[in-house]
Amino acid sequence: MRYPASAALLFLLFCPLAFPSFNFLYMTNGSLASDTSDYYAFSQPSSLYMVGGSLYVADGGNGMIYVLNASANLSRARTISSPSSTSYMSNPMHMEFDNSSGILYIAGGTSGNILYYNGEGSAVDKWNSGTTNLQKAAGLALSNDTIYITDAGRGQVVAFSRTTKSFSSTAIQSGGSDGQLSSPQDILFHDGRIYISDSGKGLIFVYDSAFSFLYTIGRGKGGLTLASPRGMDFSDNRLYVADSSLGSVVAFSLDGYPVDILNSSTEGGNLSYPEDVVVDNGVLYVADTQNKLVKAFSIAAAGGNPSVLQMISDANASCNSLRSMQSVAAKLNVSFTPASTSDAAIASAQQYYDSYEFSSASSLAQNAESDCTLAQSALAQSVELRIKQAIQSSQALVAPYRGVSSTNTSQVVQFDNKASAASSALASKNYAASADLASSLPQLANAIVAGSESKAAADEEKKQNQSTAFITSEITALASQISRLQASSDAYRQGMNLSGSLELISLAQKSAENGDFASANHSLALARLEIAADQATLDAAAKEINAAQSSILVAEIDINASASRSLLFAPDLSKERALLATAKETVYSSPPAALQMASQAKDAAEAKSRDSQSLSLAAISVAVVLFFIALIAAGFLFHIMKKKKQGL
Repeated sequence: MRYPASAALLFLLFCPLAFPSFNFLYMTNGSLASDTSDYYAFSQPSSLYMVGGSLYVADGGNGMIYVLNASANLSRARTISSPSSTSYMSNPMHMEFDNSSGILYIAGGTSGNILYYNGEGSAVDKWNSGTTNLQKAAGLALSNDTIYITDAGRGQVVAFSRTTKSFSSTAIQSGGSDGQLSSPQDILFHDGRIYISDSGKGLIFVYDSAFSFLYTIGRGKGGLTLASPRGMDFSDNRLYVADSSLGSVVAFSLDGYPVDILNSSTEGGNLSYPEDVVVDNGVLYVADTQNKLVKAFSIAAAGGNPSVLQMISDANASCNSLRSMQSVAAKLNVSFTPASTSDAAIASAQQYYDSYEFSSASSLAQNAESDCTLAQSALAQSVELRIKQAIQSSQALVAPYRGVSSTNTSQVVQFDNKASAASSALASKNYAASADLASSLPQLANAIVAGSESKAAADEEKKQNQSTAFITSEITALASQISRLQASSDAYRQGMNLSGSLELISLAQKSAENGDFASANHSLALARLEIAADQATLDAAAKEINAAQSSILVAEIDINASASRSLLFAPDLSKERALLATAKETVYSSPPAALQMASQAKDAAEAKSRDSQSLSLAAISVAVVLFFIALIAAGFLFHIMKKKKQGL
């Protein structure tokens, strides 16, 4: 969908570009100081062509071609018109010069004629005196023996043989798809590609040398949307386009990224329906059609584009941040995928930028930034979870030994300080510091536990746990708890490894059978600690997954609602359903990524539903109009038949 034209203008007005501003030089209305009347004043200057220092101006209002001296501030040298006995140059449009023959070809506009001027005298002649079947010859281009003509009336590009002056083929048909035409205006051949401006579709279409469609220019890229592009010209790796409805001249990189604009923000740039441009020796000439002027502006050599360069810088920063997160993940043994593909995309973006292909550079940079940002977000979740788990399991290990007389108090204080510092660093997103602190906690916790083990405590524990029945009951309870925990882990696809807790229970069973109740209780205590830590970790993951699943369910309901609407043209939501299915699978490994997929699927489904609804309404409207046209035609036919019968 196109952005409004006003938004495009505001974008280029207020976004700083590293391109020089256009500097107004002078302008002319076609008259000379010596003229005694306004006879030679422009009426509708609509097309420009520069040949050997002479600027040819086609004036559709006066039906003349003006020849202006570019080295003398566009002073009029002479005019060219139809022979005195004819008037077939009533609407001259775009022109093309053949260097080999010295002939200037002229598209005759609504007359359907193709005209030419051989440089002699002051009159043009018809190039093809036969029927061309052209409704509105708007633009033309020469290629070897062929002359290609844009027919704005039929929405086509047709080819004629320059040798036989006869129709050869239709190079491009009219139609609604990209690459098909509506109201083609100018046509240019440049560097193996063909550029055609289509004022009806508000786009520039680009084709290869065989007229196979490649891409469009002017459809919202870089924040700018064309409205009614007309004349074009190339200079210094730039395509300059006169847009009559925007009242502006827009400069694009060759791959279609807007890099500069000439409008009312520049002195002399208050244009009214500009229809053509020519660039020659660093000067931009503009046909300011409704102001009845031709204006000249100086331009300097092209440079870089800060907005695209900033995109590349942002992508680098995002991927560097991801690499820092991956370094932390490696310390915590959290698996991840390296960002090599994103690095390659950034390198390619820089190469495209250096070649002034800003569309490709911006697209690659934005994709790389998005990929690295998403990867970092997902990895941050895993890192945070692993750090919290390390802190919680270590705290759970130390908890039973707090306040025990045999416990080393200074070690507990040291442990608490490190645990607090790890949590604070995590809260402030300082993952590297938090990971280092959390990784040191298990060793310190084990030292506290080891130091607290004393014979007196063991003897007391042995006295309190002489009951085989008590040990058996505890083992049964813990085994049941592990079974429930394993079932929950499987349900949430967390893949918890509870073998350590099971081994502790088995060890406790063997110790109890041997009468070593102290060892049995110690094994059970350790098993409880591990189970508690695993349960806390699973609860945190389950809470996040449950919340994400609820949101995905809402998105699925919305997509089903979009699909259930009764429309003539039902939207194809297979891709959105597939994306939603992927989200349902991804939710267990990365709830944030799953939420984003569900949101994308929902938004895309709603957009398709709206488009289908608009298309259905349009089809109904067309059917109604055709029905009434048929009724009117039937009535008219009946009236004619009745008249004929009365005549008989």
